[in-house]
Amino acid sequence: MSGEAAPNMWQTLAEAVDQSVRRALQTLEERYGSALSEAKRDLLLAHYVYGLAAVLLAGEAGARQLEAIQSHLKEVIPAERAARALQAVPEEGDAWLTSTLDSIEAIGGKHGHALLAHGAAASHLKPFLNRNTSVAGPAEPAAIESRAVEEILTR
Repeated sequence: MSGEAAPNMWQTLAEAVDQSVRRALQTLEERYGSALSEAKRDLLLAHYVYGLAAVLLAGEAGARQLEAIQSHLKEVIPAERAARALQAVPEEGDAWLTSTLDSIEAIGGKHGHALLAHGAAASHLKPFLNRNTSVAGPAEPAAIESRAVEEILTR
């Protein structure tokens, strides 16, 4: 790969990730609107971006991944909201949010794999195995809910 091709490839990847993050934010806002607090929507978005970063930056230092996640979040929400989203945790007993965070993260990972598969990233990036097997598993309630969330984020 020539020295010029690598920067162009990374620019293409960054643009594709930014577009995915913007679509995810728009979909979360359309889907949940005022039914879910802004802080919870931001937390969902942060987990989506984490899923993308875990795939696209597999093998990179955790600090590099966090930097990328923050950068992409700051492209679509104010910096202070991004910082809060990265530090937030679901309230004790909020099973729906905890389950949804796992699903959203898995969707981000699937989208990251799709970017890799479509050649938007360098061949030296290593895929990250999806730890949420219910996304592709049998039609259990968790898998059904997961597919519903994915459908929402990909329309």
